[in-house]
Amino acid sequence: MRQVVNHASNQWKMECVTKVNSYLEKRDKAAIEAILPELQSAGFGEASETRLLYEAVQRISSGISSFDDEEREAVARGALNMALTCKRAPQIRAALQAMREAEADISPNEVERAKRLLRQAEERVNARWLLLACHALAKSSVLFEVEDSTLLLQEAVVVAETSNVPDSHLEESRATVERLEQFRTASILLQNAMQTRDLNELRNATQQVKEARSESPAVKHMLDKANFILREQTAKVGMKRRLEGALSQRKTLVMSTLPSILREAEDVGLDLEVMDEAERQLRVAKGKKNLETALYSKDPYYMKVALAEAEEAGVDEATIRAGIQVLEEAELRVDIETKINQGDRQGVERGLEIWRKRDFDKDFWTAGRAELKSMQAEAGICKRELDRTLQKNNVSFEADTDHLTEEGHNSVKALAEVLKNRPKVPVRVDGHYAEKNENSNKVMSLQRAEVVKDLLIALGVDNIIITKGWGSAHPEVKNRYLRITPF
Repeated sequence: MRQVVNHASNQWKMECVTKVNSYLEKRDKAAIEAILPELQSAGFGEASETRLLYEAVQRISSGISSFDDEEREAVARGALNMALTCKRAPQIRAALQAMREAEADISPNEVERAKRLLRQAEERVNARWLLLACHALAKSSVLFEVEDSTLLLQEAVVVAETSNVPDSHLEESRATVERLEQFRTASILLQNAMQTRDLNELRNATQQVKEARSESPAVKHMLDKANFILREQTAKVGMKRRLEGALSQRKTLVMSTLPSILREAEDVGLDLEVMDEAERQLRVAKGKKNLETALYSKDPYYMKVALAEAEEAGVDEATIRAGIQVLEEAELRVDIETKINQGDRQGVERGLEIWRKRDFDKDFWTAGRAELKSMQAEAGICKRELDRTLQKNNVSFEADTDHLTEEGHNSVKALAEVLKNRPKVPVRVDGHYAEKNENSNKVMSLQRAEVVKDLLIALGVDNIIITKGWGSAHPEVKNRYLRITPF
């Protein structure tokens, strides 16, 4: 505050000195008389550097002296003293000129001091202009010129301080340097944050840039872009949280909510890595869901398809292994049930043994064993009935042919009645023949067995029937050309 008051006072005094010089040149006594009170108010008579000027004005005003060279020299010396006190280049330069014009006697030391103060004043003026120019440049610089502009302004401030430019002229520039430094740091942070797209870094950097209060269009554009990225990243973070929430409750939401969330996530441009992970988890969840449904249905075909899809979707290995075990149990169950329906006692027995070793459902194994015993009992009864029928009615053929005799035809009819009562018992028709060479015997025995099989089927027998030609391999059969036995 004191500096401001002193500066204003000195400026007023210099204006008074300028007026006095002007009045002296014009020899305007009335103006001289009028300005005397102002000089008295300004303290000209009390200050050593202006006392000579004040006394000269008093003498001219009172008529004691006229506008002669002596008074002009006194006024010029007073102006020089005042100019040197103010240390302002224009006034010092004008005062020196006035001293020369007044042909005033001035010592070399006074001249040297005046020139030295003049140089300092000119340096302050130049420093001030440099400061103003750099300040204006820094305030109008674009984003990528901020660092250079800041350095220039810092150098100008240093020059101004060295040249004793008043602090009142430096305060704004110093504040600008501080603000530009803050802005430069904030803008670097903001550019890095825009590259990394980190939400917290974006928020902090954006706030710091705003606090720097730069009015540059480039800064406004950068802030607009940062705000756009900030909104975009905020939307992505929110969408990512929704995805995570949906995935954590996949049992209830995955089949309905998650697909729609994924579509929204794609619209907001969520990171591909996050999207891929969510879609992978969706595929896994769908694969598990479909596998659970298939395993519950116990349908082997459905389970095979669901297992293949689950493996492709990346369902965990433990779930796949458990599914494979359920599939193997279901397939073996179907196989055993099919063998039971076919009356294949040996197949049922093999299947039940595998079932026992694999430690599958014990209730099914118990029921299967009971069914096997029933099948064996049924087969035993059927065998006895077939043997009795064949003992009473041998199946005979015409000599060396596969044509049934009338007696043989009636025997097949009797066998058919027995088989119709036991439709679930599979039987084998064995043909025997031993009249020719062995190859011919086997051909003939097989042909006769096929004839009997065809006739049984024609007579309405539904049992599973297989045939075999033994040739002369069983001589103990003797005259019995044909046997029928459960297998």
